[in-house]
Amino acid sequence: EGEFFWGALTALRNNDSENYDAFLAQALAKYPRAYQPKSLQGFHAMEAGDWIKAVYYWQESGRLCYTALQRSYFHFLEARSSEIQGDCHKAIAHYREALREAPKWLEPLYRQGVCLVKMGFVDQGLQYLLPLINADAMMFNRVMLDPELERGRLQVLGALWRVWHVAREEARKRLNMLGELTESVHGRFLEGDPYLAEVDVRAEALTKLGKVSNF
Repeated sequence: EGEFFWGALTALRNNDSENYDAFLAQALAKYPRAYQPKSLQGFHAMEAGDWIKAVYYWQESGRLCYTALQRSYFHFLEARSSEIQGDCHKAIAHYREALREAPKWLEPLYRQGVCLVKMGFVDQGLQYLLPLINADAMMFNRVMLDPELERGRLQVLGALWRVWHVAREEARKRLNMLGELTESVHGRFLEGDPYLAEVDVRAEALTKLGKVSNF
């Protein structure tokens, strides 16, 4: 929403400095209390490599926000900028601020774990990362491949192997239960019943999925 915002954003993405400056000046003049133009100024400064100015604009944006979600996002940007510059202590503090505004957002939790690993506290970092895998299975692949976890790679992979082993054993148990359930259903219906054909199709599909070797 808002005139000039989208034009400024498009110009920024296209590295069109002339139109960016024109659209942004109009946006700032018309919406002096809106967070969007300040946010764009922050990203512009980031692209120019000026982290101090980028953080300043994102702090201004956070003060102009009117929802917890928006404030959480700008805390996250401040945190990520500190992390990229190597100040993980400061980054963790900002990630915690982001979580106070948006307690169910998983990304700040993940980044706190990564920061702890970067600082050499691998076991403490895993206390953040491993529960996230239970909350979102896709996190397994992310933790396994994340280049920012390189400092604690061996310990991280060891922890992931234990999680993998537990999941694999659980999959085997469930496949056995599926076989037993299928036999039980067959004992309750007459051969040729349409429902049995449907059961067999579903059981076959689940069995095929259960044999796929991924988390």
